[in-house]
Amino acid sequence: MTWWWHPAAQAMGPLFAWHSWYPFYGIGPVVVGLSVVFLVLGTTLGIFLRRTVLAMGATLVTGAGLFALLERARPHLWPVHTTYAQHTVDPPAPADAWLLADGPLSPDGRRVSEVWDCYASRDFRQCLTAHGITGRWAEYHPASQLWALQWTVTGLCLALAAVLVALSAWWVRGGFGIRRRPAPAEKR
Repeated sequence: MTWWWHPAAQAMGPLFAWHSWYPFYGIGPVVVGLSVVFLVLGTTLGIFLRRTVLAMGATLVTGAGLFALLERARPHLWPVHTTYAQHTVDPPAPADAWLLADGPLSPDGRRVSEVWDCYASRDFRQCLTAHGITGRWAEYHPASQLWALQWTVTGLCLALAAVLVALSAWWVRGGFGIRRRPAPAEKR
């Protein structure tokens, strides 16, 4: 799907940002990594549970949990850029950046708490200045980190797949010496 992403992203602009979950997980090497880890996860659960439908359901639930875990970890997988700017009310991050956090600055450059009352005032800038806020800080991932984040998530998926393959092989060869009962024969 990577071939169509660039024209679609240019046409839709901020509605189709590179860091949103769908473009991120629908392009590049991460598609292969996710496919491999979900296939191996399903196979491993099938080996352990020995029931097809049960293993399919468990794969769906476990895969959704794994996907949610990856989505929560993704902002922390690569170093974050932090910028500070005085005399602005906008976050000092590039327009195509994945903005993770931002906030106000005092005149001496310290991070301070947001003054929510200023958002309802008639003169926003004057209210901020009256509360001692003269700038903004921002933490973000620039668009140039897309492929680094993609390869990092792919590597994590492939590493987990390798662990699951090893666990499956170990289990099939006897595990903790546990004698497993044979699967029940199908009734005709």
